[in-house]
Amino acid sequence: MSWIFQGNPEMYAVDDYVVRYPELIYWRTPRYASEIRVGDRSFLWRSGPEAGAIAIGTIVELPTLGTKVRNPEALGTDLWIATAPDPDEVKTGMHLDEIRLTAEEGTLLRDSVKNDDVLANSLVIRMPTGTVFPLFLDETMRLEQARVIMQDDTPSKNIFAAGEVMAGNILGKGYLAGFGLTIGSVFGRIAGAEAARHAGT
Repeated sequence: MSWIFQGNPEMYAVDDYVVRYPELIYWRTPRYASEIRVGDRSFLWRSGPEAGAIAIGTIVELPTLGTKVRNPEALGTDLWIATAPDPDEVKTGMHLDEIRLTAEEGTLLRDSVKNDDVLANSLVIRMPTGTVFPLFLDETMRLEQARVIMQDDTPSKNIFAAGEVMAGNILGKGYLAGFGLTIGSVFGRIAGAEAARHAGT
């Protein structure tokens, strides 16, 4: 499973937070706490006039009370612009793999998401009021842009993947008929579109 965590820069200094704590951030988790797992992919979404996905990461600490997190120094409680919430509010810990605060750095802006045939129906677009939004697999891969993760855990700028090479591990011990065709066609389209965009065609 993958998740979008949304923050309002008028209430909290979102950009400053991810710059200050790129290795680990905690985010309010008023919903879905029982469904979030360590290892899930996560995306940080900034709301407002410059709304969009500004960071990609991985869940490293299960939702827990804010007063009981493993690294309270990374809570960023001083960055609240509005009144800070209850310190016992549930928080989820995530490691940030990429930060993209500007269009030049690769922020995926809300307008682009709204015009994307895969992402246009995602909950953060259709029902944007909230903090945590689940993502389907195809939405996750679109946000990831189907880029290959290199040995140093960074995404390649010009290598894209589709089919079993990027998702063979989800087949487990068996093989569901037609599944290879599905992940090949769905993510082949994503990888092809991203490769073409990278090539400037």
